[in-house]
Amino acid sequence: MERSSGRSSIHEPAGPAEQAAKDFETRLQLAHRDGSFLVLMVPLSRAAAAEARLRQRFDLLHRNFDELLITALKRTAVSVGASWETVLRADGSPVGGRDWTRLQQLVTKALPHALEGLHAPQRTVLLAHPGLLARYDQMQSLASLAASIGRSDNRTHGLWILLPCDDQNVLPTLLRRPVPVTGPAQWARVPHAWITNSARGAA
Repeated sequence: MERSSGRSSIHEPAGPAEQAAKDFETRLQLAHRDGSFLVLMVPLSRAAAAEARLRQRFDLLHRNFDELLITALKRTAVSVGASWETVLRADGSPVGGRDWTRLQQLVTKALPHALEGLHAPQRTVLLAHPGLLARYDQMQSLASLAASIGRSDNRTHGLWILLPCDDQNVLPTLLRRPVPVTGPAQWARVPHAWITNSARGAA
């Protein structure tokens, strides 16, 4: 006579953290398949791990916005005859002053070139390090990007923005500036259990 292993054949119900991770995974799978604009909020201490996990789980086109904009700013500065040292000095000048205003004008010229790096008709883009959008008061460009997802020209299949944030605001913010989202379908908090893959079925 065989001994019973003592294990039940009935799966135990998932706990709250485990279920949240499963639900989040399902949401990402649908967003990746259909194409969507999604702001993913994560504590700063877990941002790198969340970024690595997202890239592991999905075929994403990774983009670093700091790198995109700084590259575009350098090229634009050359085109208008400004040295990079001048740009750096303006970046450290008082907000609202003459030098800061000139820098904002340069950013406005450079931004479209930076955003070209987000064009991916067949893939979802994962945008990391978006802080310069808030620093240079260009948050509205995110609304334009969100509106472009799913249009007939299909310049970008989907865009996920990884947003490090340690505040407890219900809605996503970047450097205390609100991120333009139209509703809960456009943002989510990344569960810790999903990042660590500790929940069953998250993989």
